[in-house]
Order: sequence, then C-alpha cells, then structure tokens
Amino acid sequence: MSAAELAMSIFDFGLAERLARAAAAAGGEVEAERLVGLALIAQGRPDDAELVLGSLTPGAGTDQERVQVAVTRAFNLYWALDLPAQAKAVLQHAEQALTSTGARTEVAAVLAGLLLFGGDVSQALQALEPILGDADADDRSTVQAMVAAVPALYHAGRCEQAITAAARSSESEQRLGEEVVPFGHLQIAVNLGNAYLAAGRLEEADTLAAEGYRHAIEHAGPYPVAKALWACSLGKSPGPAAKSHRTPLATGGGNSSERGGPAALHAADTGRAGPCRRPGW
Repeated sequence: MSAAELAMSIFDFGLAERLARAAAAAGGEVEAERLVGLALIAQGRPDDAELVLGSLTPGAGTDQERVQVAVTRAFNLYWALDLPAQAKAVLQHAEQALTSTGARTEVAAVLAGLLLFGGDVSQALQALEPILGDADADDRSTVQAMVAAVPALYHAGRCEQAITAAARSSESEQRLGEEVVPFGHLQIAVNLGNAYLAAGRLEEADTLAAEGYRHAIEHAGPYPVAKALWACSLGKSPGPAAKSHRTPLATGGGNSSERGGPAALHAADTGRAGPCRRPGW
C-alpha cells in the first residue's frame, strides 16, 4: 500500500493502479481498492473508477472507510462525471451510516464544498463555520474543511484568513501523514497562491508557484492538470522565480480539459477574489 501511495504522490498513476491492485489481491481490501479507483480517476477513466468505488460502498465497514470511499466516489461523480446530484446523494447516504462525530463532520465539510463549487460562497462559509471556529477539531475534519474553506475565504475577500486556513491544513496533513482529500494538497496550494497574490504578498506567491510547477514537471507520470494549474499561477505572478519558468511553459503544458484527468481540478484555481479584508470568521 505504501508503494501505491508513493506512486500517487509523484503523479505516476498507472504505476499506482498496478500497485494498488496487487495490494488488493494480497488482502489490502477497502483502502487498496479505493486507491485503485483514485488512480483510475487520475488517468481519465472515471467510468471505470465509478465501477470500482460503487462496488466498495456496501463493504466499507468502519467510519473512516465509509468516509474515504464516499469522498473519493463523490469527487469522481461531481467533477469527472458531472453528476452533482449523485455526488451529494452518495455523501448524504454515507453520513447517515456514520457513528462518530468526527466522521460526520468530515462529510459535512465535503458537502459544504459542493455549496462552494455550486457558486454559493456565503452558504459554504456558514456551513464551515463550526470547524473554522473550533481549534480542537480533529485533523481529518480540518483537512476536509480547509479544501473548501481556503478558496471560499479567498473569494470572500478574506485573504489573510485563507492563508491562515491553508497553514492549519498543512499542519493537520503533516500529523496525519497522508492526503485525506483526493488531490486536496494541490487544490489548497493553488488557492493559497491566489490568496498570496490578492493580499499583496507577491514574493510568497512567486516562490509557491515556481516550486509547484517545478514539482509537477520533475516527477514521473505526466500530470497535465497540475502543470496547467501551476502554469496559470506562474502567469499571474510578477516575481523573478515565475519569470524564469515562463519560456518552457508554452511547450510543457498538456490538455487540462481532458475528461476526468481529473478535469475538475480547475476548482483549484477558482478565479479572482474581491479586495481583501479582515472580518471575523
């Protein structure tokens, strides 16, 4: 399993699929099969991923397994297959079966994300407020919430709070030692760059964009969506690190609109925010 997770982290999704299938065959069960589904999503095979993930739902016995399967499946349904109603239904069905408060909070955070990506920033922030205001929220719930909170705060013009939320997510992710949300680290990082720019923190935006793009092009397994997102960030940044990368951008991209590639990661770069301000949560 650790080998499959490593392959996912370096964007070699074909290798990740093979390793996850081997782990599943060796008795890795739910998590190994979920990783198979995630690798299929990343390879632009959302229909195949839905077959794998849909078959897992009845067998996901623990709260954590139910949450992970439901979140990954909802991600695929919402972004890759363009079935938002079904994605919401999957999350609500899983929520009803959960017994722990932390697990229910995780799913509530993902549902808030659907509000955000459906265009309702204010309702999304209202739904996320219990976690944003709870310094003692568990790490898994925090990471789930911040994937939606960082872009929501940025679009609400609350850029410094978006930056603080991204840092909080990073701390939780480091303690967990795993990526909880499918491609969540990328989504948060790109929106952090947007918040840096809108807040006038240009040097930090420049460094983040350059490092993100360099990471995307140096690892095995071409990942055009990640390259495209970081290329956009570099294009926005006025700093010297970004300028040093602009010449190869014209030839190094890839098609970020590929269906299920995952195309949905355009959500990581959700446009321009209004003027930054500093209200309370």
